[in-house]
Amino acid sequence: MTKRNVEDPEERKQELINIASRLFERYGHEKVPVRDILAEVNGSPGMFYYYFKSKEDIFLACMECHFSENLKIKFDILRNKEIDYEERIKILRELIVKDIGQFTTRYNFSKENLITDNSYRLWELLYYIGKFIDVYSEFI
Repeated sequence: MTKRNVEDPEERKQELINIASRLFERYGHEKVPVRDILAEVNGSPGMFYYYFKSKEDIFLACMECHFSENLKIKFDILRNKEIDYEERIKILRELIVKDIGQFTTRYNFSKENLITDNSYRLWELLYYIGKFIDVYSEFI
């Protein structure tokens, strides 16, 4: 592991989110301790807790980043008048189904998880759907 010199606090925070996302996706939320995230950036617990209150907090930030990227793609499609209305609806439906499938695989909605772990995932999924509903309603 190489030491990184990230000066900008927002860049450092995003770096932590990117690393945590990769680790959570690979090993699952329950099997990734904060120390593993910190090992990847040669960081200290104080640095981690400067940005996040807990492992659950960074997990939610990872999901938020995942959905924010996907929402931008959908908003761009909704607003693209060069694509036929019916075609935009078809594309959006396919993307939403794909996103939910990827989300449940990536963030492991398993019955073996603790109820609190799945609750975090469900909350974030509902939050994502809620953000999209206003724009989708306006489009329709």
